Amino acid sequence: SCLYPAAQPGPCFEPVARAGALGAGERFISLLATLPLTPTAGTRAVGAGGWTSEAVPGWTSAAHPYMLADGSAIYSESQAYCAVLFLSGLAAATPGALVVEMGTLVGHSSRCLGAGLGANATGPRGNGLLYAAFDSFTSFPAGGIRKLGGAAHPMAAAHAQHGPDKPYHRYLWADMMVRPAYAGPLVARPGYIEKTAPAFFAALPAGVPVEVFSIDSAKSHSQFVAQAAHVWPRLRVGSVLHLLDNLKHQLFFFFAQFVEPGDAEVAWISFTSSCWSFVVRRPLPWSRVLEWRPEALTAETRSRLHAGIDALVAKHAASHGVPQERLDWLLAFVDRKAAGRGVY
Repeated sequence: SCLYPAAQPGPCFEPVARAGALGAGERFISLLATLPLTPTAGTRAVGAGGWTSEAVPGWTSAAHPYMLADGSAIYSESQAYCAVLFLSGLAAATPGALVVEMGTLVGHSSRCLGAGLGANATGPRGNGLLYAAFDSFTSFPAGGIRKLGGAAHPMAAAHAQHGPDKPYHRYLWADMMVRPAYAGPLVARPGYIEKTAPAFFAALPAGVPVEVFSIDSAKSHSQFVAQAAHVWPRLRVGSVLHLLDNLKHQLFFFFAQFVEPGDAEVAWISFTSSCWSFVVRRPLPWSRVLEWRPEALTAETRSRLHAGIDALVAKHAASHGVPQERLDWLLAFVDRKAAGRGVY
C-alpha cells in the first residue's frame, strides 16, 4: 500500500533515516544570489501582501505562479515571498527526506514551494522527497472573496463547495493550487496542527530529516512550541527554515536563541512582508525554544538584541540595494516591536 503517493502514475515516498548535514542550505543561498531583492510591478496576484513580480527566476512549471489556468488571479498573502519559497524547493534534493509546511492558507505558498520541488525532479522517481502540509483546511481568509472579485472566482466557488464529498485540502488546495505545479509525493493533514502533527511524525522513522520547514501558523510562542516540537528533532545542519510570520511573532526569540549564537544564518529578509528565511548551521537545541522568556530579559539585553537586529537588517539591505524607504519601514517595525507589548 502507498501511504504517500505521487500523482498517478508515480512513485511512493520511501522515507530514509539519515544523519549528517543536508545540502539544501548551501544550494538555497547560492540560488538566492540570483534573485532581485525588490519585486517589480505588474502582477496578477491578489491578497493582503501587495503587488509582486510575475517573474520567478527558474520557474519551469506550466502552472503560472500567480494565476490559475483560466487566467484568474490567485489569492495569496505570501506572494511577495513566492520566489524565495520556490528556490528553497529547488534546492531540496535529499531522497527520503521531508519538506514540511505548517499554515498554508489556501495553498499559494504550497504552489510556490512545490513548483521548486517539481523543477528539481530528475528521472521517474523525482527528487524523492515528501511534501507534507498542515492546516485546518476549512476556511477562506476574511475579505478574501471580495478581493477576488466575488463568488464567481474559481477559488471562491471551490471554497463554497467545501464538504464531505469535496474536502478543502483535496479539492481546492491540492487539485487547484498544488498539483498543477507539483506531481511528486504529497500529503495534507487537515485539522489542528497540534493534534495532527504528532501522529504523522510518529509514523515515520525517527531519523528521517526535514530538509525545508516553513511555518506561518504559529501566532504566539506557545503555538510555536506546540506545532514545531515534532519537526525540530528532524532539522539538520543545512536545513532551510522559513518563518513566514517572523517579523510579527518570532523576531527577537529566534535572533536571540539561534542567530546571535551562530547556530542559524539569516539567508533572506523580506522588506515588504513579515517573512524571513534561515539556514541551520549547527544543531538547534529544543531546550532554547522552551527556555525563551522575554519578560525575563534585562533592559541591557533587550537593547543589545535590538541593535543586533538593526545591524543585520542594515547589512542585508546594503548588500542587496534595498531602497531607503523599505529599509526605513523595516527598521521602524523592529523599533515598534522592541518598544511594544514585549518581544517574542
